Amino acid sequence: MSIHIHRNSFNAGEISPLMDARVDEAKHPFSCRVLENFIPKIYGGAFRRPGTMYLGRDRLVSEWTELPTSLRHDLGIFFGGENAAPTSNTGYEVGAIYLRNVRTVYKCTNGAAGTWAPVTEFSDLYASENPTTADTTARGFATGSVIFVRDFGAIWTCTNATTGAWSLVTLKTNVSSTDVPTTFYDEEQGYKTGSYWVRNVYTVYRIGVSPTWQTVSGTHQPSSNRNPTPGDGTSQGFAVGSIWINNREGRVFELTNNAVSAPVRLIDLNVSATIRYQLEFGAGYLRIWQSSGALYNFGANPLVVQTPYSGTEIFEVQMAQVGNLAYFTHPNHPPQKLSRYFIGSSEFFQWSEVQWSFPCFRDWNTSKITATPSATTGNTKTITLNAQPLVEVANYSEYIGARIALSQRRAASHQKLDLVTGSVQSTTGISILGQYQFYTTGQYTGTVSIEQQNSAGAWEVVRSFEAKNDRQIVFSSATEKATTLRITRSSLSAAVNSAAYLEAGDSRRVGYARILRAEPTISGNDYVTVFTVDIEQDFDSTLATTEWALEAWATYSGYPRSICFHEQRLWFGGTELQPNTLWASVTNNFENFRRGAYDTDALAFTLAATEGSAIQSMVSHQSLVIFTQSEEWTASTSEQTAITPSNIFVRRQSRFGSAHKQAFVAANNLLFLQRGARKVRQFTYSGGGAQGQASDLTLLAEHVTRSGIRQVAFQQQPDPIIWAVTTGGVLLSLTYESDQNVIAWARHTSGTGLFESVSVIYGDDGKADEVWVVVNRQGIRMIERIDAEAFTKLEQDDTDRMIYLDSALLLERTPASTSVTGLGHLNGKTVGILADGAIVPSKVVSSGSITLDVAASKVVVGLPYTSTLQPSKVEMQMQNGPSQGRKHLCKNVTLNLWKTFGLEIADTPNAPEDKWFPVTARSTETALGDPEPLVTGFIDAKNLGAHNRSVDVSLRQRLPLPCNILAMIPQIEISPT
Repeated sequence: MSIHIHRNSFNAGEISPLMDARVDEAKHPFSCRVLENFIPKIYGGAFRRPGTMYLGRDRLVSEWTELPTSLRHDLGIFFGGENAAPTSNTGYEVGAIYLRNVRTVYKCTNGAAGTWAPVTEFSDLYASENPTTADTTARGFATGSVIFVRDFGAIWTCTNATTGAWSLVTLKTNVSSTDVPTTFYDEEQGYKTGSYWVRNVYTVYRIGVSPTWQTVSGTHQPSSNRNPTPGDGTSQGFAVGSIWINNREGRVFELTNNAVSAPVRLIDLNVSATIRYQLEFGAGYLRIWQSSGALYNFGANPLVVQTPYSGTEIFEVQMAQVGNLAYFTHPNHPPQKLSRYFIGSSEFFQWSEVQWSFPCFRDWNTSKITATPSATTGNTKTITLNAQPLVEVANYSEYIGARIALSQRRAASHQKLDLVTGSVQSTTGISILGQYQFYTTGQYTGTVSIEQQNSAGAWEVVRSFEAKNDRQIVFSSATEKATTLRITRSSLSAAVNSAAYLEAGDSRRVGYARILRAEPTISGNDYVTVFTVDIEQDFDSTLATTEWALEAWATYSGYPRSICFHEQRLWFGGTELQPNTLWASVTNNFENFRRGAYDTDALAFTLAATEGSAIQSMVSHQSLVIFTQSEEWTASTSEQTAITPSNIFVRRQSRFGSAHKQAFVAANNLLFLQRGARKVRQFTYSGGGAQGQASDLTLLAEHVTRSGIRQVAFQQQPDPIIWAVTTGGVLLSLTYESDQNVIAWARHTSGTGLFESVSVIYGDDGKADEVWVVVNRQGIRMIERIDAEAFTKLEQDDTDRMIYLDSALLLERTPASTSVTGLGHLNGKTVGILADGAIVPSKVVSSGSITLDVAASKVVVGLPYTSTLQPSKVEMQMQNGPSQGRKHLCKNVTLNLWKTFGLEIADTPNAPEDKWFPVTARSTETALGDPEPLVTGFIDAKNLGAHNRSVDVSLRQRLPLPCNILAMIPQIEISPT
């Protein structure tokens, strides 16, 4: 007797081979043994994955090798204006290198004509600081002097040499060019009369065999003090063999390999539903793609900015975004920031290291060790610790670059100005950081103001109060940075005992400095630690204090490994030194980490965890959810109010552990990758005492993630799909609708290409969200996008423009032509072709082109891929037991298809080519050369299989056309014994 099995749903996806015998599992009848390059739909059917459109390739990078110390010791490096070549080789061996460092400033004398002249009053500061009020006539500066600040590439002019007043030149400059400006650099390029041009030339000489000095040819040198990165390649003029000298550290690098393709990661940047970008992170660089698929650019040059992340680090970078700002963190580097802004109607992006308005410091020292500054302000000063408490690093040099903060009781915490006729006009200044209060007593007539001192030393009004013997003033405010304030008055007449007061909200003053050098030494009979520092925020006095703290994020301690926004604060978590500590910024002030007693102040909290497991990820949900290497936590308040420094309430929810990948929200559910990056878990938690839960979404399909997940992304439209890329180069899709209990995995491959990254941005109205991928095609990284219009084309029967090829291009030409060009990325590849909706013979791309046999207007060219579906095993309850293990014979299969052509059937997915048979053959009614109409409805397919112990019938599609399977109804005969 024949039995018809109606397989009308595949929305359990591909399941593990270990589940092959679990016919009792409720999802077994709706699953597949093989589901490759198909996407299971929530409704039950399996639709062929659309192809990918080629957008471009990665940016080639370079490899630099540091030369040995023995060579570095032979360097002669001159930091001043050393314009002459070396004339003597005394003391230098053959092979020694000499750096000629030329800096010349040119001033534009006529912008319209583009005429320039060297600035003769040029001075080059040895240190990297901006000029200060100490740089006066006494130090050789005259009014009108120009200073080029070496490390910053900034230009200042002296506006008053007597007082030491300086002004930053905000005109356009070029710091990296080795040329003198020409008439080309005129007003059209943005150079107005009075603009400055910095010629920054680095020439390298090497001692030859003679021995004489010889210029090293083909070598370009940087205008900064950094080490070279893979981004410093051909486009910057560096050829293999070039030498790079880090002029701050005296380190030498040689370019050993150029034009290298390295790993690439995409990160979505959705500014709004209509403004979205893809960020391409490579080895040491960032490029920005627009949703149209074009690179964001300034003029004709693509926007490429340098980042600190290597190719091995980019997949560990975490991002948090709010509006036009995105912050990035990695445990090896200081946090970075990408800003989107406008000047007029022009849009710009800027990448930079975050410059904190107040850095993040560790808890104050609680021991008796004191810190004593040698001065309250200035550079190259010292701070002495009366012991050697620094036991966290093996080498004191690791503290270089970190900041140290001192908290000292104020010598004066308030200022008073008598409001009586004949009194002084202004008080002296008082440094305020944070809250302050201003109030008056008595009655007066006139105006009283609060003023602040700007960077040039001038006083500016912050707030003015006018009275006519009719009121007293009480005013409170706060400053984000340390600011010097004072009280001033004008037009005053008053009664006796009237006064104005300005009081700091804190009785202690906090200053901090950046460490330039750290060394233990002996003072008398005691060992002490001496820091040489640049003071960035003034100290109150030179008195010793036991309240000092080191910066929380620095080289010695490591940098945060996780980041998120929550309740209007920017949160960071987990450094190498403090792995389970989290820090939050001041409310609505994301770059201020000053801690204090107010609810809006920054905060720090260390989890009382059983293990010192690092915080791997954080997500803003109903609570702040914290994922560590071994546990999951929530941070909230017992009153369910906003978190403050005094009311944070942390509870451990579960003990699964997380991989160092950002957790994410999908369909209102919180998902994370478990430690090992093989399991995707759906996390639920309770604000009460109930234990949190983390169900395993890979439970039935553990095999698809065995190599580990590298990156995930979530697509909302048209169906909720979680995309993931494995370290093995497979793209996974998880159709995910938890309310309908749909959890369906599928695998996606692309010939010999390996998927490396996936990212999703919003799509246009009425279209699918855009799924972007990076595919490594034999060492070349391709940026591609799954066709977001695939479903629309299906509904409209737009066969001519359907894309079911990978790395494909859709070329629309008028008039029709046989020549197809622009295929350089497919050189040497055998490509599939869809010409005006018809399948035509494959071609091999040569010199970026192919020639069609027949002219066509709309041509899709790309790499073919195979879609395969094999349902799970059939189980029928027989009178004498289960059907499993009995002989099965499947003679016929009825398929319910929707808009499909090119489907093939075989008795097993591993059948030889001659055992695959077409299901939807070409109709004799279709005119030769015309595309075949897509099939919708029931199709009967004969199966020539033999007796087997299961039904192994499989379907596949290899042609560049859609294949959408709604149901599969095999007709089966089962042996009764």
